[in-house]
Amino acid sequence: MIKAGRASLCAIIALCFFTSLWSQESADDSLPKVALVADNVGPRQIEELTSKSVPRDYAYAWKTMAEALEGNRPNLLGAYFAGFAKDNLVQRIADQKRTGIHVIHREQVNLQYLVLMTPGADRWLVRDLETTPEVHP
Repeated sequence: MIKAGRASLCAIIALCFFTSLWSQESADDSLPKVALVADNVGPRQIEELTSKSVPRDYAYAWKTMAEALEGNRPNLLGAYFAGFAKDNLVQRIADQKRTGIHVIHREQVNLQYLVLMTPGADRWLVRDLETTPEVHP
């Protein structure tokens, strides 16, 4: 789910909270389920095309990231990642290659991410991807 609080249109698109309902272990080619919640966005509503393309491109970014990490292929990241997000993932892949360790441990967890997305030529790009502190009710 993508949540957005009160912010300008650019900021809402640039800074969102995401929850992905998909794991890197997905055997099929399906995309993670992503929803955009932008009820309190101002000063104007998000355009329909943007409300569809941001979650779609975010889902493709997760799929691309899983494929890049699984196959040690940093060249895949350029399609949906830029900036800090791309740099961090390229470094992670380089570390995997250097150490010869592909997967150390897998477990299913629920995480929330603070994501910075900006428009590219024909899609939205993830520029920063950080896990947020776990919140306990």
